[in-house]
Amino acid sequence: MGGDKQDVVERQGLLDNTHGFDPESQKRIIRDWVTLEKSLRMSVFKSRRFSAAVWFAGMAAFGLSTSAAMAGGLYTWKDENGLTVMSDKPPVGKNQQKRVINVPEPTSPAAPPKTFADREMEFRRDQQARQEKAKKADEEKAQAAKNKEGCESARRNLQLYQSGERIARRTDSGEREFLDEDQRAAEAAKAQKAVNEWCR
Repeated sequence: MGGDKQDVVERQGLLDNTHGFDPESQKRIIRDWVTLEKSLRMSVFKSRRFSAAVWFAGMAAFGLSTSAAMAGGLYTWKDENGLTVMSDKPPVGKNQQKRVINVPEPTSPAAPPKTFADREMEFRRDQQARQEKAKKADEEKAQAAKNKEGCESARRNLQLYQSGERIARRTDSGEREFLDEDQRAAEAAKAQKAVNEWCR
């Protein structure tokens, strides 16, 4: 790139100048590398297992010691320097105060996570419950509309029978007849009963 051709050739010539090539030393290096890699893998594996075992044993010992100390109670007192000292054993010849620390009961383990089938079944159950709830709400809404319409119709009929206007109706033969006072009172009573039923 912008250099003389002679410089490029010289730079490429440097690649041919190696430190010497010995096939036996190369085989030895590869063989030693594989052996080293295997030994490193085993030592890391062993150290991890060892460190995990030591860690768990240490945590168990710590848990047992703290629960034993808390189960027996805790003593507090002031030493000669005026510092507050806490211990699971009472001091000899000192005025101490015992504190009882309640150890909480071990909690139950968490529930295992739900499987896909359990989640699917729960989803379908919830979906069915939502559909039934929506259907019930629609039925209640339709019934409320029907009740409102029946109430309005019953009130109009009652108002008509109580208005004092002449009311005519058709007979079975198709003739028109006017209601007398007794018939009007009977129809008004029926209309009042309908109002009581529809308009709650």
